[in-house]
Parts: sequence; C-alpha cells; structure tokens
Amino acid sequence: MIFFAPQDSIGTGNNLAYLETGLGIWKQVCLNLGAEFWVNCESFSVTDYGAPIITIEPAEFRRFAVQLAISTRLGAGKLVTWEAMHFFDPQGDEGAQRLRREYLASRVSS
Repeated sequence: MIFFAPQDSIGTGNNLAYLETGLGIWKQVCLNLGAEFWVNCESFSVTDYGAPIITIEPAEFRRFAVQLAISTRLGAGKLVTWEAMHFFDPQGDEGAQRLRREYLASRVSS
C-alpha cells in the first residue's frame, strides 16, 4: 500500500481558508498515482517563529476541528496526528488538557 499524508504546516502554517484547496490538490495527486489519501491534522500552533527557538503550543480546538472536517469531507482514508502524545497529553499543560477535553467532548456529541 502506498499512501500520502501531507504534513508540515498543513494545519498550522496554512490559512484555513485555503486548506481545502491545498488538500484537494494532494487528493488529486493520490488519485493520479494510485496512492491512498491520508491527512495529518496538526494539533499544534506555532505562536512565535522567533529564532533560534520557536514557540509551539497546543492548537485551539476550533482550528483542529476545521482540519478534521475538511479532511473527512475530502474523503481522506485515515486521519493522523503525529504529535498527539504531547499536545493531547492529559497530564500536560493547560493547553494540552483543554485541547483533549474539547476534542473528547466533540466525539461524544457527534
């Protein structure tokens, strides 16, 4: 099985208004190559790009939810998030705990 799961600033660097268009291009690439279309939904936000160290924090749930919704609407075969163990950590900082709570609450209501 061959699959593509676009990542690296798919959810955090992109303006969400353009996310569907960008992922649509990835979906077409997968169709053309006979690959499965997966999407990495980023559960973080870069809040400061200052060098030499950047600041990365748990995303607001709304941002994460938009990524999930668009990916699902486009028919992604799988949704992944590489950094869940940190940004959804129930023992993590308040941002991680909040993102986890809001994500879990959304799963119950859907």
